Amino acid sequence: MGLTSYSSLMQSSLVNLFEESLLVKDPVFSKEDEYVLDRKHNYERNLQKGLQIVKLAKKYQITDQQELGMLEK
Repeated sequence: MGLTSYSSLMQSSLVNLFEESLLVKDPVFSKEDEYVLDRKHNYERNLQKGLQIVKLAKKYQITDQQELGMLEK
């Protein structure tokens, strides 16, 4: 593995950790009460999650499609 490959791999890993920590800290993405939500509230929560992803992408200027895909998972 070349030096450039290694550095891009490390940068990608750091971005993934950063994105994961954004989602873990955000209460919108909490799964604690997910199993007790009825259909309507589950739908509303998923809408909140979608909106929050857009807000986070704008706030942290996440533009790479692969990185955005990680947020949506």
